[in-house]
Amino acid sequence: VLITGAGGSIGSELSKQVYDLKPKLLILVEQNEYNLFKISSEFKSNTIASLTDIRDYEKIEKILSKYKPDYVFHTAALKHITFVEEDPNEAIKTNFLATVKLCNLCKVLKLKKMIFISTDKAVNPSNIMGASKRLCEKYIQKIASESQNTSFIIVRFGNVLGSTGSVVPLFEKQINNGGPI
Repeated sequence: VLITGAGGSIGSELSKQVYDLKPKLLILVEQNEYNLFKISSEFKSNTIASLTDIRDYEKIEKILSKYKPDYVFHTAALKHITFVEEDPNEAIKTNFLATVKLCNLCKVLKLKKMIFISTDKAVNPSNIMGASKRLCEKYIQKIASESQNTSFIIVRFGNVLGSTGSVVPLFEKQINNGGPI
């Protein structure tokens, strides 16, 4: 099993749950060194931690070709709406183009399943982050209809309490500082 964005709020929780299922090998792909250290230190065996940016096509190709995971969970993305609105090119490069390349690699390598973690903000997107995730969903639906060996799955999450970018930590900070909320 390979998980992109393995050190993020969603990716790290998914990594823990997958690890508990005792996969033959768990490959943690994360571009943030500290987050990769945190998540990988929770596991004792059968894991590989790879400090890799999802946009690094050659490195992703090398990892997928070498290990040929049965399952690829793609959680890596830029999710902070404010930052993404200020720099939409980064959202397109990370959220969409990297996803397209990852999907194509999974298809070419005939990997069993690729699970894309999307967002409820892709339903009727009102911001760049939601629109970039919606583009991914449309692309994955198209490639899934043409794929004979790889199964492509899309899962939408709503707001994840306590996750990076969640309002809960912000509210807690505001309360601890005496308000206002």
